[in-house]
Amino acid sequence: VVDKTATVLTDAPRHARLRIHNGKGTLMMDEYRLEAEAGRYFIGRNAIGDNTIGIAGNQDDPNYELNKYVRSHHARIEFVEGFGFCLFVERDGTQAFGGSRTQLLHPNGLPTDELNNPQQPVRLRNGDVIVLGKAVEIEYNAD
Repeated sequence: VVDKTATVLTDAPRHARLRIHNGKGTLMMDEYRLEAEAGRYFIGRNAIGDNTIGIAGNQDDPNYELNKYVRSHHARIEFVEGFGFCLFVERDGTQAFGGSRTQLLHPNGLPTDELNNPQQPVRLRNGDVIVLGKAVEIEYNAD
């Protein structure tokens, strides 16, 4: 359920990319491309396969101490018509259900969103930083 008080976008970006922000964490690929038509993208540690965004879970990874707090089913990104790409937290990705935290840091001084409700997504904006667990940071940029 998207916040119906949010402004509906008639020109929501239908393509985006994700990269690690400031070297905090390790993605299993250098960059992930998001396509509106692809549906859902699941984010998790050691996630592989179609429409997944994987965080490296290998103990030999130099960022393992950051990555290990990301759950295997931490969050997901979906394209919602009229709103664009939205971030949803999974139950394991919210402290409200005993999992790890998920935050969304907005540029330009907008307040940080702490995601604790799997039913309430947050619209992603260009330059937003998704924080998973203790410190993995993923930057979202619309194309």
